[in-house]
Amino acid sequence: MKSWRYTNRTSANGQIVEKSTTPVTQAYNEQVKKFRRENGSAATIPIFDTIKSSLYTTRAMIHPKLPKSLSSLIIPPHMTRTSLEENFLFCNNPAPYSVLGFSSPTALQILSDNPHWNADGTFRTSPKLFYQSYSIHTWDEFSMKSVVYAELPNKEEVSYQVLLNALTTYAQQNNISLKPQSVLIDFEMAALNSFSKTFPTAVIKGCQFHFAQNIWKKVKKYNLVQLAKEEETRRELANILALPLLPPSRIDEAFSNIVENISNISPRFLKLTDYILKTYVENPRFEVDFWNHFDLISVRPRTNNHVAGYHAQLNSQCETHPNLWPWINYIKE
Repeated sequence: MKSWRYTNRTSANGQIVEKSTTPVTQAYNEQVKKFRRENGSAATIPIFDTIKSSLYTTRAMIHPKLPKSLSSLIIPPHMTRTSLEENFLFCNNPAPYSVLGFSSPTALQILSDNPHWNADGTFRTSPKLFYQSYSIHTWDEFSMKSVVYAELPNKEEVSYQVLLNALTTYAQQNNISLKPQSVLIDFEMAALNSFSKTFPTAVIKGCQFHFAQNIWKKVKKYNLVQLAKEEETRRELANILALPLLPPSRIDEAFSNIVENISNISPRFLKLTDYILKTYVENPRFEVDFWNHFDLISVRPRTNNHVAGYHAQLNSQCETHPNLWPWINYIKE
């Protein structure tokens, strides 16, 4: 029988080196399962507490110590380049707007070659010290590809602008032109303003899924869930969710009909229709051209669901708020 104490402990340590985004406890459990499959017995496996010091020491030796604040963050040289020795780190902005941006010239060319982009953020797997991970993806008829990765300290417009300014400068330095025809983002004014300023000829659109999600959040907030289950109400709510697919010239009339019909069902819906009116229709916070997709229905996806799928995969492979160094290794892969 193999000795787990030597062979498999080395294997566990090796896994930490090769897949450093895997939590130490998960690496241990995976090695235990592997040993049981291969040997049919767990009798000689030491419990986690007896070897955890060794495992955590190995993990600590792989990466430099993470600083306590962004102001003292220094990215190790080997993490600024890809495995093919291409430049990878293109933005390392100092505090107070500490922004990291990663993309290789090869990936940047993919971004240039594809006219339709998707951009979105995630918070669960943003490394310690940062507020959110942000990524830009390209879309073609075959797949959605992640090509730009970033870490942002907040959701302020200036942080998005720092990232996009660095991205366009990086492209110019590599003689690459970035002129997207369209960019799909979340309903976030800071991101909308930054993308609009940086790419003034691009059509910036809001994700239709997030539009629907925003409506349903208000349905819950205004305690309309039970009313929303009634057949007549479901029809009118479906009409609201279909507004992004109408020709812009028909939205005012369509929404007026919705307001009349749904208020006849119950005056409790007036809060919901007032929210929609002020946010999306009449002198709105988000202009109709931003959330309406009629002009691009057959051109590109209307949602960021593909990007959400990428983030779900990232969430499954990285621990919550991981150490920055394993996160960089993960995106390099």
